[in-house]
Amino acid sequence: MNALLIDQNDLKDQRLENIKRYGTQAMAYSALQDGIKVFRHPHFNGFIAYSSIWGIDYVLSDPITPKEDMLRATMLFLERNPRAVFCQISQIFASLLSFMGFKINGLGVENIIDLSNFAVKWNNRKCLKSYLSKLGGQGYFVSEYEVDSKEVEDINNEWLSNKQNTKELKFMARPFVGSGQKDVRYFYLLKDERLVGFSTFDPIYSKSNDGKIESYTLQHLRVSNEAPLGSQDFLIVNALFHFKEEGLKKISLGLAPLYQRSQECFEFSKFAENIFKIIYRTSLFYNYRTLGQHKDHYKAQKEQTFVAARNGFTLKQLCGLLKINNLI
Repeated sequence: MNALLIDQNDLKDQRLENIKRYGTQAMAYSALQDGIKVFRHPHFNGFIAYSSIWGIDYVLSDPITPKEDMLRATMLFLERNPRAVFCQISQIFASLLSFMGFKINGLGVENIIDLSNFAVKWNNRKCLKSYLSKLGGQGYFVSEYEVDSKEVEDINNEWLSNKQNTKELKFMARPFVGSGQKDVRYFYLLKDERLVGFSTFDPIYSKSNDGKIESYTLQHLRVSNEAPLGSQDFLIVNALFHFKEEGLKKISLGLAPLYQRSQECFEFSKFAENIFKIIYRTSLFYNYRTLGQHKDHYKAQKEQTFVAARNGFTLKQLCGLLKINNLI
């Protein structure tokens, strides 16, 4: 039976239903963003999310399928998309692709906060404690109550204009599209009833496939030019405290790209490894070192993520990886 190829026109509520049942990884919710294509087939449940550029298909994280369908879905996808590159995948899925002959390179670490023992004290997270005390004393506070959408848009535009790369990232970083996204949590930083910054957390659904939210992953973190030093950490820490009070066990702070990578257990592409090292050391396109070192303040658990390509990587594939994420 021929595959059912459904691209951007695939109903997002159908995608979301699949994500709630099978998308237990941090990147699953990002499959709802505009421009993502969807591969479905009657021989497996769920879908594979991907985007294409320059004739190359880039798969977004692990397949959003039941575990028992993951291999079948991947093989069916590769029948039609043999030049695929798999991006920000888990170690389990990387092992499967390695068995299929793919070269696996480290992409960076995902930072996971264990909320059961998360505390901010002078003797364990001194930098974060300093920001909490300083900004709290200056009258800053964090709220989930909805604020004016125009103010949020202004903060977002201001933040983008001051980035090293002023374009909104996409694919592995879900673009910000305003408030009102299903199951997304929004935290706002305010002082004197004036918006200073905001953060968003995308849902991660339960591994029990019951549609319940098990965790969240930090997706957006943006502050105005007027925000004092430490504002972003003040936002994150207050959100973490809120999640802890709700009884959640873990929260992902997202990926630190190209930081503390490891692929020792896989056969990897030396060419891709050299390119990644150059990009990291020179801070081309993004300051990866600073981002990774900053996340170290949280003393989070770190999980390796990977990128994979059959028979290694070409320069075109690596440039396409940058382009698909809007880095070039």
